[in-house]
Amino acid sequence: MKQVLLLLLIYTFSVFALEVKVSVEPDSPVKDEPFRVIFEVSSEKGGTPIISFDPFGAEVIEKVNLGSTTRTTYINGKLSTDRKVTIAYDMMPKQLGSIYIRSIKVSMNGETKEVPTVRKTVLSEPRRARDIFALAEVDKTEAFVNEAILVRYYLYNRVNVSTTDIIKFPDLNKFMKRFHQEKLRPERIRYNGQLYMRRIIYTAQVFANKAGDYKIDPIKMSVNYSRSRDPFDSLGFGGGFGRQRKLTVVSKPIDVKIKQLPIENVPTNFTGLVGKHNFSLEFNKSKFVVNEPIEIKLKVSGDGALELFEAPRILTSPEVEQFEVTSDLQINPNFSANKNFDYTYLGRQNLETPKREIKLSYFDPEKLQFTEVSLPIPALKIAGGSFQNKTVAKDEDKGRKQVISADDNDGLNDKPSFDYYTPIYNTVNTYKYNSKYIAIILSVIALIILFLRFKEEISSLLKKEIDESDFFNRVVSEGMSYGDLYLLSEMLGTDHDINSRIDNSKLSNDQKKYLMNLLIKLEKTYKNKKTKTIKVDKRKIREIKDRIMGSDEL
Repeated sequence: MKQVLLLLLIYTFSVFALEVKVSVEPDSPVKDEPFRVIFEVSSEKGGTPIISFDPFGAEVIEKVNLGSTTRTTYINGKLSTDRKVTIAYDMMPKQLGSIYIRSIKVSMNGETKEVPTVRKTVLSEPRRARDIFALAEVDKTEAFVNEAILVRYYLYNRVNVSTTDIIKFPDLNKFMKRFHQEKLRPERIRYNGQLYMRRIIYTAQVFANKAGDYKIDPIKMSVNYSRSRDPFDSLGFGGGFGRQRKLTVVSKPIDVKIKQLPIENVPTNFTGLVGKHNFSLEFNKSKFVVNEPIEIKLKVSGDGALELFEAPRILTSPEVEQFEVTSDLQINPNFSANKNFDYTYLGRQNLETPKREIKLSYFDPEKLQFTEVSLPIPALKIAGGSFQNKTVAKDEDKGRKQVISADDNDGLNDKPSFDYYTPIYNTVNTYKYNSKYIAIILSVIALIILFLRFKEEISSLLKKEIDESDFFNRVVSEGMSYGDLYLLSEMLGTDHDINSRIDNSKLSNDQKKYLMNLLIKLEKTYKNKKTKTIKVDKRKIREIKDRIMGSDEL
């Protein structure tokens, strides 16, 4: 009888016993690449397991619930059910050599099971070709200060990938950076002897303003994939019929060295630009009347950090006053940039200048030398003001001063010696004799303009709030198109593209990530010239709406 009870007790424990299986993928982790620790917890009752462990030599970066399964069996006239819950931890090794998963405990349904320590060896290179990985590539690993470095982040895969989400964008905070949205198709490429499908996930152009050692930060992505090895699936065209799995991939950081520019023979006209650049200078005309605008356009194009390039002074004569300089920057698809400067000068006095040149220089990293460019400035003539070049002689007979012109041919187009452009009725027409009245009139006009502008701003702000509210309500109810996302990005900032507006806004990282994922999905419809909207997360859109309409500056 005792033996029967003992066997029954053993059978009961075997039925309700908690079983835990721990595995590591890949079996031999690789330095600077994430690996996965998978817990398969089985019991008859099921439930949610509580897992604890102490990792040594590695750190946890994400917990992933891989789901649960139920299996029912009928053996020797008895029905039994086995419920299995699978939970994974994505981890990153911190060292080469041995790492340990220690003090493993799993609790569920009031039962706790201890699991022996798991030991794995971290390798510097993988023993077998990986099916999926992220890789950052740069066009150079050594560059000069303010020289452009192009960084592309790729996803490589040998199995079918259904979706890709960026979990964490590269920081690149130590660089001045530009982000690009490249429209390149996936391509087949051979890497380490294996054939992969490669696609661009993210592209950035960075500039360092100080010499030193830098790192290109990694990108972190979540990838859903299946083990299907159909050739079309490996190219991303098929649906894949294998079981869907999820994997977190992180690219390796890249070391780059930034070198100081040569300090010998640095020209005084050095612009600070590195890389080949083109310059052009245009004048609206060469002959002017006093106080007539002199308009000049300077165009600069090249690979350097034109964001940092400031407008050089073109006209330096004291008779010419610099009134205004505006600039416009445009980033080209080939990663170069154009910057246009529009100058406005005012000639205050009569002036004639001969033809001359202004010289600007940039550093050529290929030739390792400074290159100088000469820009021609035409001969300029300004006329119509009172004569400034005078000689004064004393008339001894009449005891008074007599003013004599020292230039018998002043004015435009070789006019006679009298001041051809000086108004006859000086007391009525010139600023000199009417400055007081002109100042009063200009002040009144300025006040009227300010009042009208203030009234217009108030009206536009009220209208903007109404329009933005209607816009968000429509997006929540009808969905978002590519055009809607473009309009939303304009509410976030004034950068040159959607990516920069989102990235440089004051939205939370979660909100930025959500909008970037929307952009990736919507660009496919825009690229195919289809007018299509997609459903949005109403809660997130409302949070973004509150952030935009509740703040004056994002």
